[in-house]
Amino acid sequence: MSHLTFVRSLVAAIVVGVLLGAGGDVVAQSVGTTTADTVEVSLEETLVRALEESPEVDQRRAQEQFATARRDEARANRFLTNVSLDVASSFAP
Repeated sequence: MSHLTFVRSLVAAIVVGVLLGAGGDVVAQSVGTTTADTVEVSLEETLVRALEESPEVDQRRAQEQFATARRDEARANRFLTNVSLDVASSFAP
């Protein structure tokens, strides 16, 4: 699974979870009550930041890179075989 596919799947799962979870009782601030120290962040920005800083996502990326490197190495070496040739010569009397 490519990195982009993994990220899209994760974002889709989070969005679906948020949408399905929004059907219950939700307590939130009203729109006009933001204070000076409140930072407003969109859901997309939150998801992007969470994916960038998540150690689990970093671990999966590293695993994917390792697997890709091993695959590429195996493909590069599949036609190389170990051939050794010993030749000896001498003068016969």
